[in-house]
Amino acid sequence: HGSWAPPDFFGAGVAASATLDLPGDYGTAEGCRYLKDPTRWEEAVTVLTPSQYKDFVTACEYVQVLPAGDGSRIVTLLCQQELDVTTIDIWRVVKAPDRDAYSIFSAAGDRLVAELRPCG
Repeated sequence: HGSWAPPDFFGAGVAASATLDLPGDYGTAEGCRYLKDPTRWEEAVTVLTPSQYKDFVTACEYVQVLPAGDGSRIVTLLCQQELDVTTIDIWRVVKAPDRDAYSIFSAAGDRLVAELRPCG
């Protein structure tokens, strides 16, 4: 009767990651250097790109990106921590009103995760 395969509850294949609508890559000075040359991994590396967030101990993919009424984005992230711990985080990504920069806030809104400038 052929070989058995488990039912496909999640559709065909693995779902693609969500994308954050940014006009380019953003980061700390160290993060921007890292994007140009991934061998330059430093403790102060933080990057926010249309496809991922990375800092010294965390690498995240976007699972869902939703627009908020105030123009910010609500981002659900699946993150791999340095000790092989996987977490789910929810952040609010806000474009600075007066300059080309993005701020990332924790879900509770009480913690600024990062403020990043364009890599260029």
